Amino acid sequence: MQPHQVDRIEQMLGFWEDENSTPEAIHMSQRFDACHIVPKALTEAMKNASGLRQHVLNARREAFDADRFRVTFALSPGEYPDWLRHYPGSVHAWIKAGCRAFHIPTTDLVNGLIGMPQSDRLWRDVPWPYDAFAVTMDGNLRCSNGFCVDCILVSKLQEKTPYGNGVLRVWLIDKNLAKRQRVDRKGMYKAAKRGNAPKVVELAKKHLTKHQVFVSFFTLHEEDMSECVEQDVVTMFNKRMERSGSPYRDETPSWEWNAAARIATGLSLLLSRMPPDAFDDAWETRPADGVPETSITRQAQICNVNF
Repeated sequence: MQPHQVDRIEQMLGFWEDENSTPEAIHMSQRFDACHIVPKALTEAMKNASGLRQHVLNARREAFDADRFRVTFALSPGEYPDWLRHYPGSVHAWIKAGCRAFHIPTTDLVNGLIGMPQSDRLWRDVPWPYDAFAVTMDGNLRCSNGFCVDCILVSKLQEKTPYGNGVLRVWLIDKNLAKRQRVDRKGMYKAAKRGNAPKVVELAKKHLTKHQVFVSFFTLHEEDMSECVEQDVVTMFNKRMERSGSPYRDETPSWEWNAAARIATGLSLLLSRMPPDAFDDAWETRPADGVPETSITRQAQICNVNF
């Protein structure tokens, strides 16, 4: 199998599955103990742990079942569980939109997109090529914490929030996912059936913590769409919190979020200036040799972009 950066979307889904199958196995190992009280967050994760892959593979025929995959538990130490709740919807949208990925082969083009002037463009005016698409890069987007990103997933979702009825969710997917080994599910469930909870945890943590994974995304809401594309992402969030009366303020370093936003919007702007049929012959189906049939990137459509 020839690897491609678009496989980060599949690897991220594998990470999601491992994070959620682990609580399920722990619960199985403890269910024979009548005195054991299973935390509500654990049972919610267990309930939602299976079925996502098949559900998103059927995205073109089935609407996304948000209630079924609303997950609120994470095993990895320090992991903020919000990503577990939001990633399924973005993956479903990406498959529904045709598994499209625009590949940027040069660092110069990536830097050119980041530096493209867009001071007169509002978020609501961005001419997105699809409701969901990926941007992959041969070069790396180096983040403030040292991690490297080579895949960005953009998804427009119909999601009712206190700030409107739609969101734009942008994911920065860690290159390090390619090194991560999957959890030994068979061993984990075997230990669970014997009621050996310590063994389940040992097997889970062996791979969940061996390669640290950087999970990063930001969400723009309907009321953010009137802001300028060049506005700092965290500043937009804090302005929204201020308008809502919330005292919370985010101080997260936002260079990589801003860079991802510039890449996605700049690419969309350049694509909109091309003739409608300019890329008709540029799309290629990802080579499927050696790719499992259940991989969500098996049928990815990849377009190499050069301007």
